[in-house]
Amino acid sequence: MDKYNSLTEQELFATEGGLEPITVAIGIGTLLVSSIKIGYDFGKDLARRKR
Repeated sequence: MDKYNSLTEQELFATEGGLEPITVAIGIGTLLVSSIKIGYDFGKDLARRKR
């Protein structure tokens, strides 16, 4: 007789909490930094062209 319950992959994912919050925070932070850099470079280019 099997005393242990076996978890499916989906149940295991739900038990572990899904995506780790630190991974999500790093991803959002990276997107924020890259968008700020793109805006800064765009503004610097416009200032250089005096527009």
